[in-house]
Amino acid sequence: MLGGVLITRIPPDARIKPHTDASWHVDYYDKFYLSLQAAPGATFHTDTEAIEPKVGDLWRFDNRVRHWVTNDSRQSRVTLIMCIRTDLFESHFRARF
Repeated sequence: MLGGVLITRIPPDARIKPHTDASWHVDYYDKFYLSLQAAPGATFHTDTEAIEPKVGDLWRFDNRVRHWVTNDSRQSRVTLIMCIRTDLFESHFRARF
């Protein structure tokens, strides 16, 4: 089941501050992040890791975990966020409804 779909653009030298997401939406759907535009220096952080996705990388992420983005590159970071309810993955963090 497809839920919300969002495209985000983070300009060069911009940031998204550390935060966690909380609501029924976060508990119901799995979140998938598809990198549409990225460059070295555009980094997705959690308290335990940091990744610099390449264009075409797809990540599944529990956004109830504290996370933030820094874009220290010279181009915008563009990501497609898809909220999908699926039983294809064992979801140890998604609540069952």
